[in-house]
Amino acid sequence: MSAVATDQISSKATTQLLGIGAVACVAYVLCDLLHEFGHAAATLLPVGVSAVSISTIGLSSTGSSAVVAAAGPLVNMMLSLTLLLAFSAALAASWRYFGWLLGTVNLFNATAYFFYSAILGSGDWAVVFNA
Repeated sequence: MSAVATDQISSKATTQLLGIGAVACVAYVLCDLLHEFGHAAATLLPVGVSAVSISTIGLSSTGSSAVVAAAGPLVNMMLSLTLLLAFSAALAASWRYFGWLLGTVNLFNATAYFFYSAILGSGDWAVVFNA
C-alpha cells in the first residue's frame, strides 16, 4: 500500500471518528436540554410554580412542585423509546446509531437519576418523594 493510500484511509477514519463524536455530543445535549424543557413545560401547568430561568444545568423557579420535578425524568423515559429506532431497517445506519445512542442516554438518565436522587436525597426525585 502506498503512502498516499494510507494517508487517505487515515483521513477518512479521522473524519468518521469526528462524526461519531459529534453525534454522541448532540445526543447527550438533546437528552439534557429536553429534560430541562420538560421541567419548564410543567411550570406552565397551574401548580403554583413559575420558571425564572432555564439552562442545561437546571431550571430556576419560584416555588416547588412534585409535578414539575417529575416532568424532566418523565421526558427522559419517553425519549428512551428512541431505542426502537435502532431496530428499524428503513433508516440509514447513522440514524439507527443516533436513535440507539439518544435512547440509551435517556434511559440511563431516567433510571440512574432515580436511584441517585433516592439514595442521596437530592434532585428531582427527592422533591417528588418529599411532596
